[in-house]
Amino acid sequence: MREALRQLEGMRLVKRIPHAGARVVMLDRDMMADLYAVREALEGMACRTAALRMTDAEIGTLRLLLEKHAEQIEATDGQIYVQSEGDFDFHYQIALGAVTRC
Repeated sequence: MREALRQLEGMRLVKRIPHAGARVVMLDRDMMADLYAVREALEGMACRTAALRMTDAEIGTLRLLLEKHAEQIEATDGQIYVQSEGDFDFHYQIALGAVTRC
């Protein structure tokens, strides 16, 4: 836990306050814009890499996830769209598909 907090502090996402502990910082508009610019670049790179490395089975998993997302959107008349975390997240599957396998 301490190491995780130290890493977050190094990323300037957590601030230590003497005798009070660690607090999450408030991100201003410029910091948020910077974070989204980096995320946009990384996700684009992950997509390009995944397109070259993903197996047919992994691509099939992506297709199934997109179908489930479409069903969810249709069932709520486009009013609600919720992504699950972990293995059921479309973006997470792309990131997994981008990593080098041993």
